[in-house]
Order: sequence, then structure tokens, then C-alpha cells
Amino acid sequence: MLDEPLAALDAHTRREICSELRRHLADFDGATVLVTHDPLDAMVLADRLIIIENSAVVQQGTPAEVARHPRTDYVARLVGLNLYRGVADAVRVKVGETHAYPA
Repeated sequence: MLDEPLAALDAHTRREICSELRRHLADFDGATVLVTHDPLDAMVLADRLIIIENSAVVQQGTPAEVARHPRTDYVARLVGLNLYRGVADAVRVKVGETHAYPA
């Protein structure tokens, strides 16, 4: 179990250790649990993510799956996306009072 392994490092050292840690984890045959509040650490170091929001698991999957299909606004913010809720019909998408039309 690794609990915030990069948290106390300066930016330069953090990059170096993150790369080294990723190599070690790739070569390790066992399971590793990495606890972090840094979404970038999780996306770079993990093979599989479990995202907990308000004491509940809200999403799990590979970093690519989670980044492509965030299930909550919280997950979208973690992976650096902006999600807007709207309604689509055959002609347009309405988000709030804004309408978007396909090209």
C-alpha cells in the first residue's frame, strides 16, 4: 500500500520519482493499492482506478475509460474535463439557454 507517496516532494523530484515508481509498479507481479488525492498521480501510476466521492464508489475502470466516460461532474473535474448537462433533439443541443447546432 502506498499512501500519498509523492505528496511531500518538490516538483522536479516528484517527476523523477513518479517515473521511477511507474517502472517499479509495472515490473511488480503483485497488487498495489495507491491512495492519492492528486488525479494526475492516479492517472499516471494506476492500471485501474476506483474513485470515491462522498464515501461511495462513483466510478471504476482503467484511467483511459474513466477519462473518456466520466460518470459524474466530480470525476470529470478530476480528469480535467468540463461537462455540461443539456437536452438534445434531432436538430440541436440545448444547454441552459444556449443552443448548439451541428455543422
